[in-house]
Amino acid sequence: MSIEQLIDLTMELPLSDREILVDVLAKRNAEEKRNEIAEYYKYAKNELKQGNLKSQPLPEIISELEKELD
Repeated sequence: MSIEQLIDLTMELPLSDREILVDVLAKRNAEEKRNEIAEYYKYAKNELKQGNLKSQPLPEIISELEKELD
């Protein structure tokens, strides 16, 4: 099923049901993003612990990012 078909099908629902669907999807998306952030945190913490990453002062990080953007 394509996105367009899914949207068309969803638009056949009553407004109150669509509002509930939007709310449920937003909450599930937020939960998935939180889980991704938590997994990345665990990965980065492990990498730091193993010595594969180094801690840097924030101004140094910002300076490196600015250099990459130029």
